[in-house]
Amino acid sequence: YLWVEFPAAVDDLALAARASAEGIFIAPGSVFFPERESMRPGMRINIAYADDPTFVTFMKGEALHT
Repeated sequence: YLWVEFPAAVDDLALAARASAEGIFIAPGSVFFPERESMRPGMRINIAYADDPTFVTFMKGEALHT
C-alpha cells in the first residue's frame, strides 16, 4: 500500500464517495485515524491497482477540481 496525503481543503470522505459512484473503491485516510482533526486528509492506495486506467483517469479528473 501507498499513503497519499492531500491538501488540507480536500475532503477524503467525499472523494471516496465520488470514486465509489464511479465503481472505484478507495480507503479514505480518515478511517485510519481515531481523531480526524489530528491528521491531513489522504488515502491508502493498493499498489497492485494503482495503475488501473479507470483509477488514474478518475484521479486526474479530481486533480482538476482542487
